[in-house]
Amino acid sequence: MKQAFIRLFDQVIFKVLTLLGCTGLFAACYGTVEGTFWEIKGRVTAPDGEPLAGIRVSAHMEDGYPLCDVRTDEDGGYGLFCDRIGGVYVKAEDVDGAEGGGCFAADSATVETYPVRGGGTRPRAVNFTLERETE
Repeated sequence: MKQAFIRLFDQVIFKVLTLLGCTGLFAACYGTVEGTFWEIKGRVTAPDGEPLAGIRVSAHMEDGYPLCDVRTDEDGGYGLFCDRIGGVYVKAEDVDGAEGGGCFAADSATVETYPVRGGGTRPRAVNFTLERETE
């Protein structure tokens, strides 16, 4: 019984130390996540005010380099988490077309910021009203 307990204890300790060693090695090789992330959020609607679900909303740097993207929820809302807000624009595009209830033209807007008490800035909401495409 004592031998079984010691063997189990050794296995548990070995696995814990292996796990800690791997995470330490990962952090040493790739670094840890630091910095500030901002949430760029908003809502996407049709011209009649109906929320548009499933629209892809993506953030891009000024040169077009993509940062992140999400799909809108059933209320047309979205939230993008980016490590920068200066020089970023957001694009909303209908990627499922008629399958999602209609074809809507893409739109984009530059992320604007507002000052906050204590210094710094925060991104303003970026809302879109997408026009229906005519065939």
